[in-house]
Amino acid sequence: NLYKFEKKFKDIFKTKTNNHMKEVFHDFTGIFDKIDDELYIDSGHLNRLGNLIVSSHIAKLINDKKNH
Repeated sequence: NLYKFEKKFKDIFKTKTNNHMKEVFHDFTGIFDKIDDELYIDSGHLNRLGNLIVSSHIAKLINDKKNH
């Protein structure tokens, strides 16, 4: 059940320090804000361009973490 999952998720991660949360989770909320092109094939699935944008952000995070 999605409600139980969400509650468990919040319960587990509310106990973590804010710094730890920033290491584990990354907010991609605005990555499409300046993109006018079509990014979805339906209401929840990204097309090739959408996937490329997300994967490039993930690759940048990995690269930045590796170089620290």
